[in-house]
Formats: sequence, C-alpha cells, structure tokens
Amino acid sequence: MASFFYLLEEEDNHTATLARMLPSWGRPLTGLPAESHFHMSDWHDLPHVVLYRLARHRARLANAAAATCCVIASPMGSRNPTAEARAACRPGIAARLAELGERHCPGRPLVVIGGPDADGSGTALCSGLWGAQRSCEKGLADPIVRVTGNVPGLQSEVAGRGTRGFCRRLVVPYLSHARTPLLAAQQRHQMGPGRKRALRIAYAAASWGHVDADAHGFVAWRKALRNACRALEAHQCQWVWISMSGNGAEKAIQRYADADFCLQPPGDTLPRPGIVDALSVGCVPVLFHPGQQTLWPDHWPSYNESSVLLDWTDGAPRPRVRDHKQYAERARQALQTLLAMPEPELQRLQRGLVAAAPTLIYREPLMGQPAALNGSTTLALEMAPTWMDAVDVLVERLRGVRRVATGDEAAAFARYLEARRAMVEAQRRYEESRPVRSKRRSKAKAR
Repeated sequence: MASFFYLLEEEDNHTATLARMLPSWGRPLTGLPAESHFHMSDWHDLPHVVLYRLARHRARLANAAAATCCVIASPMGSRNPTAEARAACRPGIAARLAELGERHCPGRPLVVIGGPDADGSGTALCSGLWGAQRSCEKGLADPIVRVTGNVPGLQSEVAGRGTRGFCRRLVVPYLSHARTPLLAAQQRHQMGPGRKRALRIAYAAASWGHVDADAHGFVAWRKALRNACRALEAHQCQWVWISMSGNGAEKAIQRYADADFCLQPPGDTLPRPGIVDALSVGCVPVLFHPGQQTLWPDHWPSYNESSVLLDWTDGAPRPRVRDHKQYAERARQALQTLLAMPEPELQRLQRGLVAAAPTLIYREPLMGQPAALNGSTTLALEMAPTWMDAVDVLVERLRGVRRVATGDEAAAFARYLEARRAMVEAQRRYEESRPVRSKRRSKAKAR
C-alpha cells in the first residue's frame, strides 16, 4: 500500500493529543463472548479513534512533500472539548484551517476529522466549519474536506439551517460496540443448515425521551413497534429498553446475537449505532426510512444484500404523526412479514451481512506487530491487516481526494446533493398538504 497522506501532528497540538493518546474503548460488556471484543463505548470518541488509527496507518507519510492531502483534527474532535476549542469554532475557523493547510500542504486539500454525528442539534460539530454563514459556499472547490460520523440528514436541516449538507464532506459509520469481525458465522451462533437462532426478531430502543424524534414522528413508530413486539410470543420477538447514553447495551447486543432480524427505526436522527451493532453480530437490520440505506455509502454499499427496508415514510421524510395507534396495524403486519420470511431469503441476507460487516467496524489499535514509519522509531504502524475496517475504507476514499473534487468524489457528491434536495422538496410538499387548523380551534385547544 503506497503512502499518500500527511498528518499535521507536529503543526497542531490538538491533532498531536488525539494521535498519541490511546482512545477510551469503554468497559467490556458482560455476558458476551470475551473473544469477540465487545465494549461499551461512548460514541463521542469516534474522532479520537479515527485520528489515533490514522497516526499508525501504513498509508501515512513522514513528511508533507509527497502527500496528496493533509489531515488534521477539528477543534471539536473530542468527547469533552475545552473552552478554547469551542472558542476556536466561531466563524473564521474554516479560513484559518485552510491557511494552515496551504502553509504546510500547498495546493492540496486539508482533511478535517470532525465530530461523531453530522445530524442532530446537540452534536460536537465545529459550528464555524459546518453551520456558519459562507462556511460551505465553495462547494467542490473547497480546500477543506470535512469528515464526520454519518451524513447530514433530517435534523441538520433545522440545526444547520440547511447549510451542513452542502459542505464538501465524507462520512464514516458510528462507533459500534464490536471491535472485531468475529460475526455470528464465526461465533457460538454459527449460520448454516441446521443452525438456527433462538429468536426471530429483536428490538432494542427507547420509546420516550427523544425530543427531536417526537417532533419528526419517529416516536410513534417506535411505540407501535414496541407494542406489536410485546404482543408476540417470546421466541418470536423481544423488546429491551436502551437509553441514549447506552444503558441496556448488554441486553441489546445479547438479543441481537440471538436474533435473525433487528428492528432499527430512526430516533432523533436517521442513523443508529444499533444498525452497525446488528451487522457486527450477524443480525439483519430492518430499516424503516429509505434514508437509512445510504448513511455510509463507502462503508456499506451492499445494503440491499444485508438489510430489509420497510418504508414507513409515505413519501414524507418527517411524517410528524405523533399518535402511535395510527401505526399499530402497520407494525403488526411488518412483524408478520419478518416472521414469514422464507429461509432461503434469510440465508441470502445473512451471507450479505457477514461480507458487509467488517468495513463498518473499528479495529482495535495496534493489532499485530508494530513497524517503523520511514525509519522513525517514534511512531508504530499497523501491519498488513487480514481485513479492511472502517478506517481502512476511509483511507482508500481519501486516496482519490484532490484540491478540487473530480471523478468519483464529484459524482458521489452530486448524487448526494440530488437526493438531499429531493428530500427537502418532499418535506415541503408534505407540509403544504397538511390541514391547517383554524385559529379558533388552536386557541380552544390551548385553553
């Protein structure tokens, strides 16, 4: 593998900190196979994991002279950003980073590793890079390429006033709880003739406490699915509560490892760590919003071969229906469809997810024996891995990035913008078609 990127570790203190300090992988999850390396991780640690791995990647160069791009950490690229980092993210940070990149990598793009989630209103994104006025106006000619967890989606239309999605950017998956691709096919739940899982459907999610999800209408989906699941027999469907902070993760992963299908309705945002968790233990994720299929296009291009889509949007990206009873029959029918799935179709999906899962997982750092970086003994590099993980996929994607986007990057971004504009237009049409309550009725309800 030819080396091609330069990490601005010596030129930026924050990048140096994340590159040299071992990320926190959290506590081991109890009751799960020890050899599978399951951990309770904080999703905010994603930028740290990516930077730490990039610092040890075989494609990293020791100097910038031969680099095709340079990489730096966003000021907000940590779980608990300092006041200094927050202050740095005011309007003007994009210009300052671009100037730093031009100083050390003239004529080449600067790749900024940003927050763990580009969607939602409470993320750790650097506002000056994503939401400030004119931050993304240069489009594909922008010297800054933003990398973040998940694609800017529904909630970013509100939180970023529509600007987030038009930045030149690449995405990586959520930080899942699985660290190795020891899937069910290689664990105690081997797949194949005569080896069936004990549970048909697993569902791990909260159905309350998600403010944005309630506004979007997704809480109604979650409650309807929860009720339909609880109405079935224990071997058919089991629901467990899991909080936004991860409480209940052990039970969720255990259910996923025992189940054929794992329900993944959206919450505050379209992406869920549970989608990656399900794939990592051999459970077919069941999606309910078409936007969930294309969350990680570089890392999960084979979503049709490893997931099931039951589209509940009726053409409206944010349905905003809050009465879960309106979805009761649809939920019942959805679960019956999964219960009746023919065995050959299930096996096809299981083979697909076994192939897809490794590139969505973040391998633990320093696997294998370390090697020197271009004669330097201060940095350890990973040996040639036997499988590509999420960071390896990102590195291969960066290999083709240039100062002005062309080729595959330009085509992919054009497709994304077309889909995003279609989503916004569909929501506009839906909002205009909704019946408007009279002021008299609104005042009466307020009383």
